[in-house]
Amino acid sequence: MFSQFLIIMSFNKHKNLFKGISNAVEATSKEEQIHGLFGIDLINIIKKEHPEWFDSEFEETVINLCNEAFETEKAVIDWIFEKGELDFMSKKVIIEFIKQRFNNSLESIGINKVFATRESLLRQSD
Repeated sequence: MFSQFLIIMSFNKHKNLFKGISNAVEATSKEEQIHGLFGIDLINIIKKEHPEWFDSEFEETVINLCNEAFETEKAVIDWIFEKGELDFMSKKVIIEFIKQRFNNSLESIGINKVFATRESLLRQSD
């Protein structure tokens, strides 16, 4: 979902288009971020109370689910760009952005990041 937020907001940032929609998407993005942070806090609380649940099998399951979610997100991005890329936001930048979001979420619950990212592409998503 955050890839779609990035794409929509990039129209306003780079082309001064969809300002009203972009403002609504930005607010929604912030709200979704808060939901995600709540989930992270909840996982970390449960982890403190029941560390035995967070073994290597749990970590492997989470990593597999992240990889599956990432592939699904990439398929959505491919669908969005099926008629070509935007001149101001490439698929590569969006995919790096998504990889970084997954990595940040994993690290926040104590799992090593799984996606290699390129800083030069990440800077373009700012």
